[in-house]
Amino acid sequence: MNKFVAGIIVGVVGLVAGVVLAQSLQQTVPVPVPTAMGGTGNATGPQAVKTSVGTLPTCNASAEGLIFGVTDALTPAALSVVVGGGAVHVSVYCNGSSWIVL
Repeated sequence: MNKFVAGIIVGVVGLVAGVVLAQSLQQTVPVPVPTAMGGTGNATGPQAVKTSVGTLPTCNASAEGLIFGVTDALTPAALSVVVGGGAVHVSVYCNGSSWIVL
């Protein structure tokens, strides 16, 4: 896994002879790199639960914001209501009333 060093200025820590002194904070953050780019391909981030369209929970106001991966979408189009019965893997989002394709 490659590492990325992020530096940010966290605030002014003093003023000496009219010169602003700033403190820098550096943090090493793991960044997964695809194998095609010479990395290990290991992902460390969150992963959506995979299911079929027919077994998605009811999309309503209390489920709004949920994201799932479905494995049986039929001709999905971005931002359209997902339909099952196919073989396409896509991510879907509950907008409070319908599961839509991301």
